[in-house]
Amino acid sequence: MSQRHLDVGMGGLLLHSGPTRSEARHCGTKVQGRGKPRGARVFRVCIAAVIALMTLVVPSAFDVRTAKAEEPQPAIHVEPALRNCVSYAVKHALEQWVCTGSGVTYESKDASGKTRQRFVAIVQSRPRLSQGVTIKASDDYDSWCEYSGVCHRKISNYIEEVKGNAAYGNQNGAIGSFDIVVRTNLNGRQAQWRVTYIWDSGPSIKFEHPQISCWDKEPITGVWYGCGSYVVSNGSTAPKVSPSSWRWNSSWLYSARLERDDTYHGAHDTYFVPSGYPRYAASVLNTGNFNCFSNGTCKF
Repeated sequence: MSQRHLDVGMGGLLLHSGPTRSEARHCGTKVQGRGKPRGARVFRVCIAAVIALMTLVVPSAFDVRTAKAEEPQPAIHVEPALRNCVSYAVKHALEQWVCTGSGVTYESKDASGKTRQRFVAIVQSRPRLSQGVTIKASDDYDSWCEYSGVCHRKISNYIEEVKGNAAYGNQNGAIGSFDIVVRTNLNGRQAQWRVTYIWDSGPSIKFEHPQISCWDKEPITGVWYGCGSYVVSNGSTAPKVSPSSWRWNSSWLYSARLERDDTYHGAHDTYFVPSGYPRYAASVLNTGNFNCFSNGTCKF
């Protein structure tokens, strides 16, 4: 699989085509799910489910007019960071699209009939969160970063986490959504990564060829060089999430010794296949940068 080394964030979505675990749990239907109610989010889901989305907001840079009331409206509820992106994708009936915090990637045919991947940058509804967010001691992967496309948080000088939310669909509308979390531990001159996939809505999802790639920035030229790729696995079950098994954790992945006194980061890369649909390519999710020093330690 080719390296797609892009610094793009990811975003999330809730759908009307089937109840999410939160919708079902707090609006009258029991569905196996996770965690505690999400307060304002639960209130928004339950109330907004009966209100039509009357206006689609898209960046003026794309010269797309505001949708009229009589035009088909996407009956979906999106988190603030992706509202513009999903509205744009649904409005333009894009083929096989994936929305992230930075924009939408989709497929289309060129003049020769060949399928090409294209990207349109979409301005988010709210600013993307970055480092400095509140840190909780417990594992809050499900509830953390629900209002942004991608979030980084520094736990200590040796531990960092990044979370990305993604929504996907096709020319017929939105299909589903999921989250990816990558935790990085630094041990001397070695990076250690653990990946978590979280199902949010839609059909079950199988992840194909997931990997973490190591990148090393040459200090003089500023060019990033590859320093190893590591297959995401837990040694027992395939990376798959679904309404009944909504979370999957990998084993720890261990990098080779990072010999150079440079800046490094990891990049998560994968394809995913929703049940009943063709394969999609997920955007790359980059960890935070860390530095390795001559004294034998690496730190964020």
